[in-house]
Amino acid sequence: MPKNICHSHQTAHTKMVKQTLKEVAKALAMPYQKTHQAFTGGDNLFITETFWEIFWARFPAESAMNAVYFCPECRSFDLEHP
Repeated sequence: MPKNICHSHQTAHTKMVKQTLKEVAKALAMPYQKTHQAFTGGDNLFITETFWEIFWARFPAESAMNAVYFCPECRSFDLEHP
């Protein structure tokens, strides 16, 4: 299925989120795929809290970011701030 050209995502945001999720998986001794599923499914508050703690520590210049959106079609992430 071709990607929808009506929308785009920040490649840098996707890389930042995936790097952070890999660190979350390592910190919690969980497989990356399970961590990714739990995070994108929004069904694990502890994983979400751990994500933001690691994200803000890893990317202090991005401390205003406070929302992550996952596009299942593109399998990409976007970050937003208020």
